[in-house]
Amino acid sequence: MDWSPGYREQPPPAALLPSVACLWARVVGPGADSVTEVLPDACVDLIWEQGVGAYVAGPDTGPVPSVSPAGTVLAALRFAPGAAGPALGMPMSALLNQRVAASDLGTAQATALARALPGSKAPRFVSWADAGAPGADLASAAARLGYADQAHLTRECVRLAGLTPTALLAARRPAMNSAAQVRLT
Repeated sequence: MDWSPGYREQPPPAALLPSVACLWARVVGPGADSVTEVLPDACVDLIWEQGVGAYVAGPDTGPVPSVSPAGTVLAALRFAPGAAGPALGMPMSALLNQRVAASDLGTAQATALARALPGSKAPRFVSWADAGAPGADLASAAARLGYADQAHLTRECVRLAGLTPTALLAARRPAMNSAAQVRLT
């Protein structure tokens, strides 16, 4: 997933089909707040917002203005119509036209999500890469970032970004790579 300012969708991994319609991310740049009109689509979104944590949006029966302050980072999955209720362990009629913190849903599934996705987390490997990949040893980075091992980091990176960690580092740091290539030649 690209974490530069803007809104992006990508298809879900095959393991999440047919329950998940898409994965999406929205990053509001530092310049100004963003206002978006969210239109009803019969779907429910499980959203993680940096500084807030996980919450569930919808289903909506009409347009909903969404105001995001500058610097907001959101990552989400959009359930296919009818799939959110079984996944979250509750009828979605209880969430009609609402935004509810996962911790407030009162189901075991939602409580586990809220604990796993606190608002203090950042996109794990991407933040490290954008910080200049300090100590670029991937095995050490995987351990520091909460992965079981380097293979776990690689699987998650490929699943979420479509690139290996090395390729993602190269894609996120093209200027740094050009300088390194010049020194090597």
